[in-house]
Order: sequence, then C-alpha cells, then structure tokens
Amino acid sequence: MNTNRTLNTTKSISIASVQSAGKRHRSLNEGNPVSYLKISMKDNFSAGLMKKLQEAGPRAAVAVAAEVLSDTDPFVPARTLSFANRAQAGSTTEQHMSEEAKEITEKNLHAGIPVVVYPGPYARYLYYGVKMVDRETGRGPAHFFDKMGNEVIAFPKGSKLRPTRTPLKFSKSPHPKATAKWFEVSKAQNLEKWERVAGKAIDRELDK
Repeated sequence: MNTNRTLNTTKSISIASVQSAGKRHRSLNEGNPVSYLKISMKDNFSAGLMKKLQEAGPRAAVAVAAEVLSDTDPFVPARTLSFANRAQAGSTTEQHMSEEAKEITEKNLHAGIPVVVYPGPYARYLYYGVKMVDRETGRGPAHFFDKMGNEVIAFPKGSKLRPTRTPLKFSKSPHPKATAKWFEVSKAQNLEKWERVAGKAIDRELDK
C-alpha cells in the first residue's frame, strides 16, 4: 500500500465551540462557549490512503482513531485523568461532550474519517500550553472541580482574555510525557504505525 504522507500539522487540529449552560463562569473562548478539540487524520494521511479508508467505512475509521487515541494518551496532560479519560475515538456517549461535538464525531466516522475528540471546556487552554489571563485584571482562571469530580478551568462570565508567554506547567504524574501540542508529539513517533493500522483495517473491511 502506498503510504506517502505529509508531515504538515497545520490542518490537523480543529478547535470548535458550542454554547455553554454555565452561568457563573465562562470557558476559554469568547461568548461563554464550551470548546472541544478535534483531531482529524484526514489532513495527516495521504490522499490515496484516506480514499481507501473512506471506501472501507466506519469500522476501519474507528479502528484507526482508537489507535491514535491510545498512542497519544501518554502525552496528554492528566493530573487527575479527568481530561484524558474523556477523549473519544468512536463513541459519542460521553455525557460531557456537546451535541455539536457528538454530531461532528459521528459524521466523520460514518464518512470513514478517523477523528479523536477531546471535550471542553479547557481543551484549547491545555493544547496550546500557555497561560491565559483576563485582559483587564491580569488574573488567570478559576480552578475547581464540578459535582461529577471533573476538573474545571474557567473565567468569570464576560471576561476578555489574552494569551501570555508563560508556558503552563504540566504535572508529570500519572503521565510523565505530558506536554502541550500532544498530537504533534505523538504523530512524530507514531504516524507510520497508524498508516499500518489503517492498511490492515482497510484490508479487513474490503476483503469481506
């Protein structure tokens, strides 16, 4: 199988937003949204490989997405495992995932496009790895746990944010390799493996 690929990551990450029901705090994008981060392999595999994946259908896409999720997990910030454990690669039953995020996940997988989705509300904050502060007060976000025990990073409603040059300090327990831009790090190590997984998944589905 031809596994020519691109190492360009500029199109591999999608940050999307949907409206939050929160009243006291807002997440890290404008308009009080809950942001989620979608990683699509469509922009990381060759056009030829993606065409065959789409022909193979949803089960092949889910198999690849699950491998990407598993291989990338060690690089995801996980001080409490709350954020890392809520990432999705085929299932849309996660209660913290917005309806829009679920719809996008299902749409991509049914089209044979492997995607991994990290639910909000602070996927963007962690992914780019720099401290955000209130533009007027210079203060960072509130940090607390909700009733479900999930870690929440949020600003007061109406805050206007600006990024700083201060990098976030990620806990190295339980993920010693935790880092910002974790997908790029994982991709540099695992892309050829993911292409092999995709090839096997395609063969399984198309040989039936």
